[in-house]
Amino acid sequence: MDNHVYKFRVWHKEKEYMYENIAMGLNGKVLYSRGNPKKRGPDWYVSEEFSEDTVPMQFIGLKDDKGKEIYEGDLLKIGAQENLAKVFWNPENARFELEFLEEERVIGFEDKRSLRGVKLAGNIFEHPELLEEDGEEEE
Repeated sequence: MDNHVYKFRVWHKEKEYMYENIAMGLNGKVLYSRGNPKKRGPDWYVSEEFSEDTVPMQFIGLKDDKGKEIYEGDLLKIGAQENLAKVFWNPENARFELEFLEEERVIGFEDKRSLRGVKLAGNIFEHPELLEEDGEEEE
């Protein structure tokens, strides 16, 4: 039997902050730790309602080549050419998929063994500049 690891993180739009290792609570609540980020372990916990300001993202159960966990919303560099791809959940196929930004191609991402050279580049919230096409500046 596989041992599945269920982890989540939440991007808070208003605070522009990523809360790591959060818990999805009952009755539409999110529970996350706060405190000194340099100190190991949580100082205290905060619970708040899910809202349009909170975007939960699930750990997909895989890590990049350097051992960093991959979540929904992450941007990955794939292969020797380091093609940029976004990780997302496709509810129609019930799986995590990669959307290659330059090639306009989507593939399944059930198992990273089918890919070579997977590196975490950032995520869509903290690194939106990576979503810009080939150096084009936003106006």
